[in-house]
Amino acid sequence: MLKNQLLKYFIAIITCLFMACSQSPSSNETSTGQISGKIITDDLVVNAQDFEVRAYEHRLNQWHDFQPVNVTSVSSDGSFVLNLPEGDYIITLFMEKQNGPELFYGDSISKECSNYEAQLVDIENGEIVSTKTITCDPEYLKLPIGGKISDIDFDIRGTGHINGLVTNSDNIALTQVTVKAVYEEKIFAQTQTNEKGEYTICSLPEGDYQIFAEPENDQYIKQFFNNAYYSFNADNISVISGIGRKDANFVLTKGGTITGKIIDAYSLNPIENILVNAIDNESLVVTGKSLLSDANGNYTIYGLPPGLYILKADASNTSFVSCYYKSGYIINDANKINIYGTEILNGIDFDLQKPGRLVAQIVEKETGNPIENDNIFVKIYRASDDSIVKTVQSIDGVIDAKDLREDKYKVEIITEGTRYAPVFYSDKTSLENAWPIQIFNGKTKDDILFELKTGGLISGRLVDNNGAPLDNYNVCATSQVNPEWVHQTKTNDDGLYVINGLIEGSYIVEVSSKIEFSFISEYYNNKYARKNATLIDVIYGKTNPDIDFSLEKGGKIYGLVTGYETGGPISGITLYATNGKGLTYTAKTMSDGTYTIYGIPDGHYYTVYADARGTSYISEYYNDNMFDEQAITINFVSENQEERVDFSLATKPHICGTMTCPSNHNISYCMENLPTGNYILYIKNDEDSIIKTSEEIHLSPNQEIKNLDFDL
Repeated sequence: MLKNQLLKYFIAIITCLFMACSQSPSSNETSTGQISGKIITDDLVVNAQDFEVRAYEHRLNQWHDFQPVNVTSVSSDGSFVLNLPEGDYIITLFMEKQNGPELFYGDSISKECSNYEAQLVDIENGEIVSTKTITCDPEYLKLPIGGKISDIDFDIRGTGHINGLVTNSDNIALTQVTVKAVYEEKIFAQTQTNEKGEYTICSLPEGDYQIFAEPENDQYIKQFFNNAYYSFNADNISVISGIGRKDANFVLTKGGTITGKIIDAYSLNPIENILVNAIDNESLVVTGKSLLSDANGNYTIYGLPPGLYILKADASNTSFVSCYYKSGYIINDANKINIYGTEILNGIDFDLQKPGRLVAQIVEKETGNPIENDNIFVKIYRASDDSIVKTVQSIDGVIDAKDLREDKYKVEIITEGTRYAPVFYSDKTSLENAWPIQIFNGKTKDDILFELKTGGLISGRLVDNNGAPLDNYNVCATSQVNPEWVHQTKTNDDGLYVINGLIEGSYIVEVSSKIEFSFISEYYNNKYARKNATLIDVIYGKTNPDIDFSLEKGGKIYGLVTGYETGGPISGITLYATNGKGLTYTAKTMSDGTYTIYGIPDGHYYTVYADARGTSYISEYYNDNMFDEQAITINFVSENQEERVDFSLATKPHICGTMTCPSNHNISYCMENLPTGNYILYIKNDEDSIIKTSEEIHLSPNQEIKNLDFDL
């Protein structure tokens, strides 16, 4: 990986230099401007010619360009000149010799972008109710046509150096060890040890760094300072402006080695180009140096620190299935390997499998005849945890499920829209009781029959209280044996409906009223609450006729929802009318802010609630009440009663202001749609430290705070 990174780096540098030459006009082109300056250093460790100066096009809050507009080298006296067209530029100093750091003009410790987070915290419970990220750019230069900007100097005398010695446990110097300075989980700079095992990383801005040693010899353990194998328990080295050097010595030790062979579990032939990773059992971090399996299937992992490991053979680029040692397909099933020191563990072998296949015929239970209905699907679940693996459609009466790893599976046959009843294999009505089907390595399981029974049927007619048919109404039947199976249909022009393909057992049948009519939705037989519904008993292949509904007209609640401040209509607000028995009826406001809740039974008191979640308004009960117990109720005492209930919703408060960045950029921010209450606003830096605190903020409905400003 390091070699690939370095290769990419060198390609980028060559490209930059090419562009610099191609974009640097001759001095007599008056349209080209210049930016010039000098590198100032008083430390003999630093050679100015090890640097280059880069110019990036400035884009506010979008510092993502990897390609500079121009790059120039630094002369022996530290001076540089950049030829550039008109534009806004961010100028950086880059230590080419050690692939970093990159210092941004304006401050030797400046970064690409400094991120700050504003946190609005509830004073009462400490909960963070809103956050806002503020990104501050480095300082940029505005170059006019043909203009010249001079004295753009980089004073790096205040930067620090980290140096040290890398040896092995026998006190022998180790050469060609790559030492990296890591800042905020990014490689900031890197170098290699010399013939004496010494290294120096120069020109580091003030900050906390992790130093990482990566030996060329794979048998040695990669190590963070101080004797840490992973970044999360490594010691930081603090570089303080103007303090010079910090010593970070490494004594590298050889680690354990794991070797083994990877073979095809069926043919026993070796498998080439499989990468086996060693995963630390505690941190789940991949460690050590892994080599791909060779033509004989042999693999090796070098440089493993003492610890407990999970091994994974990654076969994602092959026809085999990836797995953990030993033959586990999820990490929790993996066997653990213990490394105590420098031992070599041989024979840690993997038997990789090819995916299996399930081919099943779909037939009628009663006749054994094939069912060539392409509207039948199957859901395949992993038997060990009942998770869905895939869904497969029937084609000409055949289910063909491919790419199944060796395991046990449960199958659900979905028959919606057909006359057949759904079922779990084999002849079960729940996933819990389904029989598992074993799929073996690379094998096709083709001796399975999915046998479907002709389902039961519920039919009836839907009319109003005058006997007139009601068409296009939704009727659904929910199985009480398996409530996951819900069947639905619509009434025709004569108010007739048929629901077929039902398993044996009891059903709840429900009719949903159309929004535009005031009929009351109901359960069979003339029940408004689900718990009171009359159950319908269904038998396979039998019809339950005359499950009829005669809908009564109910009352309605209607009104207008507007904004308190503007008086304008608000669309998309959901209104709920709830009675004392827990029955709820709903509607949404239209584009003109109006709504109508139809089909409300009489004989109840109703509370009405305007739900403004997801909008800039505050939800409330009628009339201007925030809590259910304070809500004004509407009493429905007669049939077809109509009541108007209007809402005037307050807007949620919001806070806006300006953050003045260290580069003097002013970044506007807003925290919108906030809850009311008492808060404090904290500003945190990249290190999650609080650097600014507001006074106590009281937020009320419709309140707008416009000038909560901070100087970062």
